[in-house]
Amino acid sequence: VALVAMIDPQANPPGRDADPGRNRVHMETMSPAERVSYLARGASKRATRMAKRGLIRYHLSRGRPLPDTLGLRNLYFYPMHARANRAYFPGDYPSRVAMIASKEKSQIHRDTWGRVSIGGFSVVEVAAAHLNLTDPPYVAEVAAHLQDYLDKADPEIVIDEVC
Repeated sequence: VALVAMIDPQANPPGRDADPGRNRVHMETMSPAERVSYLARGASKRATRMAKRGLIRYHLSRGRPLPDTLGLRNLYFYPMHARANRAYFPGDYPSRVAMIASKEKSQIHRDTWGRVSIGGFSVVEVAAAHLNLTDPPYVAEVAAHLQDYLDKADPEIVIDEVC
């Protein structure tokens, strides 16, 4: 392919799995009142998530599309996305990779995707959060960077090796 371009991928960087004991360690630093408040907030979030999952089941059981309100679509797809992220570990890629990254994740991408991009890696940073990259005015900047990458891509590149 002439160009592999990624726009702020969400894949967890290889070897950066969440620490399963982080909540316990975090709670050990809290006062008893802070622990109660922390646990109450967690219970409230879980109850909200369960109610939203009920709404998702309701809509799907009636063959209705999920409304784009209350974050129902994201909640429905998130578990599948998270499983795919945990299962994916990129191998070395023999050609160049171009990245358009949100401000908060550009260094993580350099440290991870840059390491597996054997043929070179370039990243441009957009001063937006991940979730805002497709919103005006940032989407125009993303499109301009992507167009620049496309203009510089070499259509004669052929990779003989399957990655």
